[in-house]
Amino acid sequence: MTDGTHPGLFVTLDGMAGAGKTTTSRLLGPYLRDRGYQVHITAEPTHGELGELARHKTDLYQGHALACLIAADRYHHLATEIRPRVQQGEIVLCDRYVASSYVLQQMDGVPLPFIESLNGHADRPDLAVMLLTDAAEAAARVAARGAHDRFQAGISTSRIEARMYRDAASYLAGRVDEVNAIAEKISDQYKLTIWLMAGTGLRISEALAFSEECKRDGFLRISQQVSSKANRGNCKTRLVPLKHRAEGDYRDVPLAPFLDEKIDSHIERWGTIEVDGVNVLFSPRERGKGVMPTASTYGYHWHKALKAAGLLTTEGKNKYTPHSLRHFFASTALANNVPILEVSRWLGHKSIKVTADIYGHLTPDAADRFRAIMQEALRPQRQLALAA
Repeated sequence: MTDGTHPGLFVTLDGMAGAGKTTTSRLLGPYLRDRGYQVHITAEPTHGELGELARHKTDLYQGHALACLIAADRYHHLATEIRPRVQQGEIVLCDRYVASSYVLQQMDGVPLPFIESLNGHADRPDLAVMLLTDAAEAAARVAARGAHDRFQAGISTSRIEARMYRDAASYLAGRVDEVNAIAEKISDQYKLTIWLMAGTGLRISEALAFSEECKRDGFLRISQQVSSKANRGNCKTRLVPLKHRAEGDYRDVPLAPFLDEKIDSHIERWGTIEVDGVNVLFSPRERGKGVMPTASTYGYHWHKALKAAGLLTTEGKNKYTPHSLRHFFASTALANNVPILEVSRWLGHKSIKVTADIYGHLTPDAADRFRAIMQEALRPQRQLALAA
């Protein structure tokens, strides 16, 4: 590797303030060089003109403006420093990268979809490392050295950072890759079911009952699920009311643009078939395959897809069930600060207690965030200022 002929590597270090990112990169560089590797140490924001603005003007630039500034610095960094070094066969070690944007920009009030769109063309690192430590220890280190910016504001902030970096790690580590792998390997006619479950939180029985009438402008209106006996020729009612709901009840779920396009593409390719007065998308096209698929008959296609994607346990059992995609939907929403009440409504749970019992662990820092909010809103200095 020392002659630059070996493929380079792009390694990123992200994590909470005070976790030791800069120290790690400072020690790791010489360690690797002593073993014959070419190493280039860098950081974001960079020390270029854009990066210096992002580093030292966080009080002036906030929210969306700061997120755009950091993204601009990142793309310039990639084009002028990171990619050329990697192409020369060097190990590029970067202190902070996209994961830090996921955390800090969300802490600054920027919605995750906006952050994702800004960073959608950023190179994926060969190795992404997240450094975490005890929140009290991190806060103490920051206090000892002095805060670098407004994001470093004591132990409550450190706790929020720790939680959000864990969420970012889970979000970026590969769950999306596994969803993509399942969608790639499942039978073509059923690919859309993967996105309906992962992208809107539908139960498998609801996804299989999906009809052309469900699609509205920017949302889905879900009012039926497939009966467990729908594949039988003598089944009189193949589409039945939703779980915990009466006939005619429905729930609306936001529809992401990519999924809107996938629904249109599916209908264009496969068309629809009228069943029980609605135009369903997943009625079998082959003779002898029943009138409607059910959760049971779908299981064959699911297992076959997981096997092809390498997502079986050592015992040969499925690593995931279709319901896992519903969990993916809920955990992704909650990890990105969507209110649990909204998530509960979109999932169609019987009550919000059900949602809290299942997913409450994803919002463990709510009390800490509330303390910080109220401290900022009603701190004594502000009360004195109002009194004056």
